[in-house]
Order: sequence, then structure tokens, then C-alpha cells
Amino acid sequence: MNYIDIKSVLTIAGSDSSGGAGIQADIKTILSNGCYAMSAITALTAQNTQDVRAICETTSDFLEKQIDAICDDIIPDAVKIGMVSSESLIRVIASEIRRYDLKNVVVDPVMVSTSGCKLLSDGAIDSLVDDLFPLARVITPNIPEAELLSGEIISSADDMERVGHLLADRYHVSVLMKGGHRVCDANDLLIDGGMVYWFNGIHIENDNTHGTGCTLSSAIASYLAKGYSLSESVNQAKLYISRALFYGINIGKGSGPLNHGWNVMQEEHRSWAKPAIRKALGLYAVTDRSFRKGQSLYEQVEACLQGNATMIQLREKNLDTSAFLASAREIKQLTDMYHVPFIINDNVMVARLVNADGVHIGQDDMDIKTARALLGEEKIIGVSAHNIEEALLAEKNGADYIGVGAVFGTSTKSNTIPVSYEQLSAICNAVTIPVVAIGGICEDNIEQLSGSGISGVAVVSGIFAAEDIKQQTKTMYTKVINMIV
Repeated sequence: MNYIDIKSVLTIAGSDSSGGAGIQADIKTILSNGCYAMSAITALTAQNTQDVRAICETTSDFLEKQIDAICDDIIPDAVKIGMVSSESLIRVIASEIRRYDLKNVVVDPVMVSTSGCKLLSDGAIDSLVDDLFPLARVITPNIPEAELLSGEIISSADDMERVGHLLADRYHVSVLMKGGHRVCDANDLLIDGGMVYWFNGIHIENDNTHGTGCTLSSAIASYLAKGYSLSESVNQAKLYISRALFYGINIGKGSGPLNHGWNVMQEEHRSWAKPAIRKALGLYAVTDRSFRKGQSLYEQVEACLQGNATMIQLREKNLDTSAFLASAREIKQLTDMYHVPFIINDNVMVARLVNADGVHIGQDDMDIKTARALLGEEKIIGVSAHNIEEALLAEKNGADYIGVGAVFGTSTKSNTIPVSYEQLSAICNAVTIPVVAIGGICEDNIEQLSGSGISGVAVVSGIFAAEDIKQQTKTMYTKVINMIV
């Protein structure tokens, strides 16, 4: 029999009887991120989404026996340490880590409650700092915990960097400081070996956030166990927790849990292989909700898909982040149904969060290499270009296709320098990746692009301003296919 090779993660934390945080959240997270979960329980709690009713701490001797039983049989590839409320338990954990030479230790220093109350005695804090921190690969304090550890006030991103360096130097450990709403919304800071990494996030409207700290640290441990670098482990963990919030569930009467199994509940999402991009670019519909006030964008896009659009780009310039996310999630469900690639214009973070097929960025937006690092190798990245030099640079930096325009007059962008037919043809001949023409393309002028070498056309008003979007898309599709075949 062929067995699956799987990495293991040991979580040492308290039990949450309602399943939203602690050991239960850790196990769900570790499994969802492709590892095998083991646990050593530091305390039992009687709690739900509204309150904690009772806590029964594990004895030092029994905690030691739990860890021994695991490590005598299965040496974990990573360890996550969560709630440990007493000095004696902390010392046992530190001793066991040294005894078995355990690696990839992630310490989530649960020191301050959401309401700001200190959860550990001074002696327990001293033991955490002196005994556990030196054994950790990374510690993951939130802002109040970082303030308690440093004795400093943190009220800005600059403060986060300053205090992050202070903690890293003082405790000789990498530090992931979780920003939260207090300082810079959903942006987190990693100090690792003197290097500074910012992980930008999007604030997601979700009142159910119980167990976010446990979840993030367990996800980081999972990726460390699988051999990822610390920075990439944080990157992947942050994406996982963002999606667990985005695809939220509503359990209980209080602050409920995340959707740890979002990737199990969501239908498997196919990736568009690179050779398929050229064909998918045929009739590339770019949304513009300003044309038809009496019809929802969802209805417009569905009509477009029914008319055989081969790719959809969601272009939103005037929506706030929350509305943009809601729109992206809705349109993605449509494109998945019709098996058509879904691209987000400009906003890489939204594309990442909704698991879009890719992103289209301009010359002045995020650089291609950064976008690739955030989205992954399997995603589509398109880049706007106006001349051969920009097109060649985009190809060199890893773009999957080039959007060239405006080839005709367009109302969607002002001050755009027109690209002639000769320039369009020259760009197509200069690069090996597909080229899509954009800008003012409609039924009456599309055939003027014939023979230029393009792989498709991107159309905005030529589709979405039509009275019958479905029929207009069919007409445009026929013209495109006849032109590029």
C-alpha cells in the first residue's frame, strides 16, 4: 500500500468546549492546512461563544506525560504553544522541547484578554520569556501583548516596527506582531533576522472572530512543518485565516468561531493552465456597472456569460472594500458555474481573498513580482502596456498576457495615448505571450483589428452598454472567433 507523506504538528494549549478556539481550533486549522494534528492539553474550559464558565488546569505531571507519550512515538515537525496559565506548566513545556529537541516552535503568548485584562501572573510571564521564548522560531503577540512585553506604547505602524525590533533583539526571537484594527487595520508585521516584512490584509466585516489568534499561530506552524520559510508560512497562514473570516459561519449567540473548514465546504476550484489562457482571452468582458441602472451587475454578467464571453474582469473603481469583496464573491460564483476565468482589476488583495483566477494590473500598480508572490504561480497576471518596451518588460517580469490600448477612443479612461494598428501588431510580434486589445472596441470596429496578431479583445461598453447584453455578446463573440482563428 502507498501511504501519504504527511507532516505532523503538536499543539500545546487549552481546550475550548465550544470548539472555536484553543485545541479544537488548532486541530481544525492544522488539518485544513494539510498536516496531522496532535495535542497536549494544558487546561479544560467550560465555555461557549458568550462566556467562560470554568477552568480546570492540567497538572504539570500529566502535561509532561501527554508530551512524552506523543514524542516517544511521533516527533512533531512543528509545535504550536497557546494558552499556558502557570509557571510550572511553562517550565514543563520548555523542558520537553529541549529534551526532544523539537523544532519550528510557534509561541502565541496569550497574556492579555480582549478586554485588556492581564491573564498571566508576573511569575508566569517571566517563565514564558525566560524559558519558552529562547526555544521559539517565532512569537505572535498582538498589540497589547507586545506593549506588555516591551513596556512601550504602540499607536502607529512606525511604533510597531520599533517595538518589533526591540522584542526581537531583547528575546533573540523572530516576532510576528498582529496589528488588528487598533493600528493599521489587518496589517501584520514580521521581524525575522533583522528583516522587516509587512503582510497587508483587508478588513473583513465579520463579528464572529473567536479563536483568530489560535488559528493564525496553528496555520503558521503547519506551513513551517511543511518546510516553508517563516515569511511564506506567515503569508499562507494569513491568507487562510482571511478566507476563514470571509467565508464565515454564524454559530452561537455571542462572538462565534471562524469557518476553519472553508476549503472543505467550498467546491474545488480549478486553475487555468497557462496554455489555456490564449484561448480564454477571446472575448474578454470587462464590467462597468454605470451603463444599466435597472439591472444588477450579477444579471449583466450572467447575460454576458450566456452570450459566450470567454473571460470576465471585475472592474470596480468606486466601491469600498467591503462592497468590492461582496461583488467579487458574487461574480466568482457565476464564472465558476460557467467555467470561465475570473480576473480582478488592480486589487490583488481582493483577487487573493476570493480566490479569483488572476488579476489585471497597470504599469503604475503593484509590480508583477510582488503580485506573483501574493497570488502564486498558478494564477493569471495580465499587465497593461502601451508600447513595445513596456510589453517586453512585463513579459520579462512574468506577466501571462499583455493588455494593449486604447486601440480606439474610449470613455472609460481619460488622457490615454492611442495605440495604432501598426504599434499593436509590433507588440504582438515582439512578445511570446498573448496580447489582448482594449479600448473603445465595439461591433462596428472590431474587424479593423484583424491580422494584428492579437489573441482576443477586451470589451467594456461594446457589451455592457447594449440593450440586450446576451445577444450583443453573441454577436461580438462570433466576430472575435472568426477574426483570431
